[in-house]
Amino acid sequence: MKKYLMLSLLSAGFVPGALVMSSCSKADQTVNNSEKIHDDARDAVATAGNAISDSWDGIRDYAYERRSDFSAAVDRMSMQWDGRERDFKSKMAGSTGDSVKAKQDAIKAYDDSRAVLKSKLEDLRNASAANWTEAKGKVADAWQHVQAAGNNLK
Repeated sequence: MKKYLMLSLLSAGFVPGALVMSSCSKADQTVNNSEKIHDDARDAVATAGNAISDSWDGIRDYAYERRSDFSAAVDRMSMQWDGRERDFKSKMAGSTGDSVKAKQDAIKAYDDSRAVLKSKLEDLRNASAANWTEAKGKVADAWQHVQAAGNNLK
């Protein structure tokens, strides 16, 4: 009888301990889930902020002091066009006939305009406060050419 009493007491001590441990685990999971939700929300706000500023109207008036923000936004905007070019190339892979030449010409025009934009962005990154407006204007012209060439990737 003493054995059973001793086992009962021992098991009675383990069960509440296990329950406490499992509730701690759930509490930890809740905290981790809350932190993840908070992190996801912060990332979503940052992404939305980038999307708003990642338009020419959102960045065109940036002063010299915001040159790195300007340059990064132009890089992100141009990467969207690069994605369109990749999609266009993958669709073109199965093309035959007369349309292939026109599509190849469209890709070449885009690649050329994109190379000019990269060059103008490099010049902009090296610009001083004195020539910032001029360098930004050259990036604006190059950006318009990229958009025009990108619109032909259909």
